[in-house]
Amino acid sequence: MSTNIPFVLTDELSLSFSASLKRTLGKSCIYNTSFSPEMLSECPRRILYKISGFYNVNSLACDTRIANKNKWISIFKKTAGIRVVDTDVYASSVDYQISGSIDVVLQVSDTIMATQIKGVNDELFAKIQDNGAFKKDVLEVMLFLWLLELKDGLILYENVQKYDFLSFHIQLYMPMINLAKKKCEKLIGFQRAGKLIERPYKSKSDKECISCEFLEKCWGTYE
Repeated sequence: MSTNIPFVLTDELSLSFSASLKRTLGKSCIYNTSFSPEMLSECPRRILYKISGFYNVNSLACDTRIANKNKWISIFKKTAGIRVVDTDVYASSVDYQISGSIDVVLQVSDTIMATQIKGVNDELFAKIQDNGAFKKDVLEVMLFLWLLELKDGLILYENVQKYDFLSFHIQLYMPMINLAKKKCEKLIGFQRAGKLIERPYKSKSDKECISCEFLEKCWGTYE
């Protein structure tokens, strides 16, 4: 195939690159989707809806989160005993189709910590004070620890209504990671088969279903 652009070449190097990829991939399909660590604690059926293009991103919420994150990174840089190692650190696993970015990697004393920043309302903040970090957030940070080959992480919760915060030290726990891997393998199998995974809940009145944006689609006549 020829081209009129002199610096874009289909030559021995590019052909060799493509051939190497094809040998590695074999007959595998390449899906332009991945599971973010943030979503992996959710209902598996909900995840499949999201990666199939039904999920609408709330741009205002995204902008607010970015502003909140940048504020804290600025605070970290001014804080004695804390060093900002890197920000927006991307991590992925091809085998398990996981990818995403951790907000910031910090050095606290002599410990490197993958850190995620969460803004929550007063009601959620009170629950965190009473019961500790949410399991879904712990799993998210733990997956980043595994992907980045780190042992320590941190979750910073900010009460956006009362300007208070809490932090939790997270350490890698492989049994939890292994459960997430199994979930990914199951999701990938259904994705490749072009099917939806079975519903994990008994009825659409279950708590998880009521709060899901795909309630009517999941329990309606259209599959």
